[in-house]
Amino acid sequence: MKRGQEGPRSPTKRARLEEPSESRPAEQSVGGQAASPPKAARPSSPSKSQQSQQPQQSLSAKSKGKARADQHPQLTVEEAKLYDRQIRLWGMEAQQRMRTSRILVAGCTGLANEVLKNIVLAGVGSITVLDAGTVVPRDLGSQFFLRDSDVGKNRAEAVAPRVQQLNPRVKVVACTRPIDQLEDGFFDDFDLVCVISTNPSVLTKINSIARAKSLSFWGAAIMGMYGYIFSDHGPEYRYMTTHHAAAPTATAAATATAAKTDAASRVEQSLSYCSFADAVTHATFGATKMDRRFKRKAHPLYFALRVLWEAWTEHGRFPDPSHDAQLDELLATKTAAMAKAECDPAFLPDDLLKAVAAVVDRELQPACAVLGGLLAQELLKVLSRSEAPFHNVLLYDSFEAVAQTMAVGIDARV
Repeated sequence: MKRGQEGPRSPTKRARLEEPSESRPAEQSVGGQAASPPKAARPSSPSKSQQSQQPQQSLSAKSKGKARADQHPQLTVEEAKLYDRQIRLWGMEAQQRMRTSRILVAGCTGLANEVLKNIVLAGVGSITVLDAGTVVPRDLGSQFFLRDSDVGKNRAEAVAPRVQQLNPRVKVVACTRPIDQLEDGFFDDFDLVCVISTNPSVLTKINSIARAKSLSFWGAAIMGMYGYIFSDHGPEYRYMTTHHAAAPTATAAATATAAKTDAASRVEQSLSYCSFADAVTHATFGATKMDRRFKRKAHPLYFALRVLWEAWTEHGRFPDPSHDAQLDELLATKTAAMAKAECDPAFLPDDLLKAVAAVVDRELQPACAVLGGLLAQELLKVLSRSEAPFHNVLLYDSFEAVAQTMAVGIDARV
């Protein structure tokens, strides 16, 4: 794994998580000052160059972030030691954003278990686990947070306490409300929204709410050994990248002097994302005839998902390819969907479409582990704002050991 892609440390390599007892002295801040100093020092105001390096945010986002930062002014010494690797990787400011972040993970599946494990170990502020369903025996095969005794219980209520045990410093809450019955105001309490589902109606509704509230949104699911992640961070997502200027090499003395003064500069960049509805319904590719360029930049799994979502919208269910009538229905939907996308139907083999349709409601743990790690990494990347998140659809095929991104929009011609 590359340095910039390191995930949170596993529990076996972490310092033991302990709540401070009453008999212990008050924790110190990272700067070495006591939590309640007798006289607070006046903070120095940032320079103009530092102010210009901060990502632009809306006034409401700034005020909300400041209010939460006032409640948790600094990381404690124990927290700094616990998250030291992440702080070295992303910086103290990024870790502070993680510490005050509020994340909604909707849908308790094997994929959600992997995401929850990784983000709770990273030290985010709070996690709300949402699921209205009950645990069935089949869930035990892909969800390591569940036990035999949980069968019949609500999934969110069964999973949340075990997520909490991994990191007592993170607030973990269970919500048992149906996701399709949530009012818009419910999402005001979150910064990031992650929905684990294959239902296009749910994904479209929640994405439209998150987009209207300027919340980062992810939709993801595992289907057997296949999987996808869709991301939407709004029409203008801003992030910072580090640019290292080359030192002059005229003379050894000049090079040595420049090396001392050369500092990495922070550059603001932006990306534009489309909605889920645009990505799966209105995107066109202008590839009625196949060529090598299109094959390099597109993946047939995206079109298989698009056909299945089109079938759900038309029939209210996913076709079962083991039934001849529903198989004919699936292939007819493929012809119409590929024409709508302006893509050669030959790019999506019938065998792949049938294979994905046969396992659309199944999860295999190895695939959950891989895609869950990638998804959790994207959530933390957006919180740190130190790297560009992928843009904007990721397709995962375990059989080919491929995780390929596609830039999908209203006009996705390549």
